[in-house]
Amino acid sequence: SFPDMIISIVLLAFLTSLAVQVPQIPAVSKGYPLVLLIVSYLMTFYLLISSVVKLKSEDKQKTQVIEQAKIIVPYCLMIVVYLFLMNKIGYIYGCIYACFPDLSETEK
Repeated sequence: SFPDMIISIVLLAFLTSLAVQVPQIPAVSKGYPLVLLIVSYLMTFYLLISSVVKLKSEDKQKTQVIEQAKIIVPYCLMIVVYLFLMNKIGYIYGCIYACFPDLSETEK
């Protein structure tokens, strides 16, 4: 579906921004983040390809662009703030900051 395509493209951009930071990690501790990035890339590409296939095979429906934008735009802003804060407040606090909206969505 179209929202899955948008989310996968945003995730690819986010993963690319993380992949750019991998060379700065010491060689001793580079293995685990590299494995996570590779697995994340594979899963995101799978999501993108499967959403493209579904989009081509399903009937065209009107999308609620406004409702989708209300979800996607805050997440994009949150990712930008997360990337900015990661160097300022540290990785752990940045991850906690990034998890709060996801946790609040699951309670609904």
